[in-house]
Amino acid sequence: MSKFYAELKSSTNSFTDKQTTDLGKAARTGNLIDTEPVVLVCSNCGEKLVTIKVTRPKAKIKSYIIAECCHCGDKSFKSEIFGSFLIGGTDTTSIRDYPMETSSDSEYFIQDITVKTKKYDNKI
Repeated sequence: MSKFYAELKSSTNSFTDKQTTDLGKAARTGNLIDTEPVVLVCSNCGEKLVTIKVTRPKAKIKSYIIAECCHCGDKSFKSEIFGSFLIGGTDTTSIRDYPMETSSDSEYFIQDITVKTKKYDNKI
């Protein structure tokens, strides 16, 4: 059983193999910078779904992000984010999964990300 887990690699997340991929290296380009968070909001019910904090805006990564709403079943509008970032939930929503598809052009690595959310349960 341990052999199975040792050989398991994600096909939906390019930041595998201890960040040794070209995309992983690009994500570490530039200095860490404190920026204002970007909040994705449901286009239907207005619930805050996802908080995105760009940490390295000079990294050659362009991301298109949509968040699915766990409150009403709709989704946010697509947001374009430049650089590497951290992604997290809000006061009412947490992150369940965020599969991505990656590609590149002559200047950027491109990520298409759909964030799947769930209602935040603050019970400890």
